[in-house]
Amino acid sequence: MNNAKSYQITYKGKWLSINGAYNSNRFTRTKVKNEYKDIFKPLIAALEIPEQIQQYTLKVDYNSKLDAINVAAALKIFEDCLKEMGVIINDDKRYNLGVSITPNSSLKHNSYVVVIEIKNKNDE
Repeated sequence: MNNAKSYQITYKGKWLSINGAYNSNRFTRTKVKNEYKDIFKPLIAALEIPEQIQQYTLKVDYNSKLDAINVAAALKIFEDCLKEMGVIINDDKRYNLGVSITPNSSLKHNSYVVVIEIKNKNDE
């Protein structure tokens, strides 16, 4: 039986695509990354996660013009925020057990729902 706990944030607005990240120089990338951190950190803090997450998966449902792979750039910044804030131990494969990114036309345009699902060692 899977009794995994999860936390969800919903973000509506512009999302950084991989194409957008690739098409900027390193100074612009740092500026943009910090802008997204300024967006994501308060959303994460509002979750009030009581203890550090050991293992997890990230799931994103979204509705925008982006294709699924392009959503990964901002998701990586989101995950970096989790690490910087001490919500997760690390973001390598020992702790992040998977990512799914799914288009969902039932969401409002330019909406992104990110779910952090805590995994127990017995979960499959």
